[in-house]
Amino acid sequence: MTAEKLLLKDYMIPLDDFPHIHEEKSLKDAIEAVGAFTAGERGLLRYTSLLVVNDGFQLTGQLSLRDIVKGIASDITEIVEMKNFQGANMDFPNLAFLLEDKFFKQCGLQYNKQVKTCMSKVGSTISLDTPVLKVMMIMLAHEECVLPVVDNGAVVGVIRFAEIFTAINGQCVLD
Repeated sequence: MTAEKLLLKDYMIPLDDFPHIHEEKSLKDAIEAVGAFTAGERGLLRYTSLLVVNDGFQLTGQLSLRDIVKGIASDITEIVEMKNFQGANMDFPNLAFLLEDKFFKQCGLQYNKQVKTCMSKVGSTISLDTPVLKVMMIMLAHEECVLPVVDNGAVVGVIRFAEIFTAINGQCVLD
């Protein structure tokens, strides 16, 4: 296969093989969905985000692990995100022990929040028939590591920079 013929559809991860969830599902459902994709003996997560879709499998957002944590621990993440307060310095995270009881009591109470209340916007999407080199250039220009792949308005999968790297590296000519 020549570099001109490298197409995204040949390297993308199909939607069935990537965590995704309906926008009206709960954060608990999202945690279970991303947890279904693990690797290795220790069950490490293979992916750090989920695609969020509606009834027509149209992409409505994305939900990162960070978004989930912010959703289940909104009080604590608000404290962490405050920038201008007396005592804000490098030692601030050392005060986490003061928040432990509150965090572990409250996080389970937030599991029923709907995904759509915590999801982030999707920066870019890419068409199924896009050449791999163009995808690489878009990912580099926009500093994206994962892009949702769409076909006729519906999300059909994702492409990660890892797959692009593998495809491009396999075509590089060594002298």
